[in-house]
Amino acid sequence: MTTDVGQDAGMSVVPVGPGAILRGERERQSLSIDSVAKTINVTTDLVVALETNDFGFFDAPVFARGYLRQYGSLLSLATDQLLAAYAGIADDVLSTPSLIPPMRVEPIAPQWLRWKRPFMWAAAALVVLLLGLWSVRAMRGIHLSFGESDRPAVAPAQSSDH
Repeated sequence: MTTDVGQDAGMSVVPVGPGAILRGERERQSLSIDSVAKTINVTTDLVVALETNDFGFFDAPVFARGYLRQYGSLLSLATDQLLAAYAGIADDVLSTPSLIPPMRVEPIAPQWLRWKRPFMWAAAALVVLLLGLWSVRAMRGIHLSFGESDRPAVAPAQSSDH
């Protein structure tokens, strides 16, 4: 799909990217960027990148095509038309750097595990320390008595010779 810009003025034909198609249809359906982002479960920055043809935002072209399909199907657009528009501008757009920072990647450890990690390391260190003390004690033959004396609990009976 192309748009004639200033044919009489001697200007060239400028290709229309998928962003203009997506933005036009979204506005025609009176959808906000936030509602689109929530519906397709992406950030608003990603939706803005799609609508402004900022495909340098994505790590690889396969991600851009996937999000174009997802966004296009939300708006009930023909994905072939969007992908053809993307292919028409992809070479030019992918060579320019993005002004939007890349998406933040979450660490592998889940949120609930992050605060437990120091306690788990402390517990592991305590177990190692106790095992070390126990092995040293066992090697040296040291017997610890915790509150008990070495004397028997019951005194032996006295033998009486009458």
